[in-house]
Amino acid sequence: TLRWFSGKEWNKYPSTKLNCLLFYAEAINTIYAAMDLSYRGYYSESMALARIVYETFVRVVFISVFPGRMDEVFDLNKFKIKNAEQDIKIELYEMYQMLSNFTHSHKVDVTAQLADLISRPGASIQVSAAYDEDRFTGTHNLVLFLLWALISILPEVFQELEAASEWMAEHKFLEAEIGRWFYALQKDFWKKAAAQLPIARDRIRMART
Repeated sequence: TLRWFSGKEWNKYPSTKLNCLLFYAEAINTIYAAMDLSYRGYYSESMALARIVYETFVRVVFISVFPGRMDEVFDLNKFKIKNAEQDIKIELYEMYQMLSNFTHSHKVDVTAQLADLISRPGASIQVSAAYDEDRFTGTHNLVLFLLWALISILPEVFQELEAASEWMAEHKFLEAEIGRWFYALQKDFWKKAAAQLPIARDRIRMART
């Protein structure tokens, strides 16, 4: 995806930018897996991966806005990524609330439903395959939105991309097409979430000046 890095000397770029590159590479793989799970009907699993993509988005924004606070993201002593981006989550609260509504409501927790059914005296289970439009739409739209979010802030995170006019043309086309889908949705839920993306872009842009 980020072909402009190939053939260049890595030491030209600060660690914040290289970490953003690694986050993006992992997020794209996770989005692919989440979409695949959604199409196969594994809605709970898809939602769990969507949460990972959301956290990745927030971390990219955080280290782009606060490059001097890298130690708050990575803990090398425990080999883990810290959850240190609460101030960004507060600024982008509508997006955080959107994801919480999906992942904390247990609307797609089939396992819990099965456990409840089995606990009933004389209960029986019949296994069948069925397309669940509501659950599929929910997971698909959420994962697609997070892809749009990552694409939206990409030129601000990696300013070097602006020199690659052909690549940027593809980027702008993809961003516009996905954006058109969400702007056409009638729910205020998605309109409020979409309004968060310019805030994230502006936040990163202001941090550079």
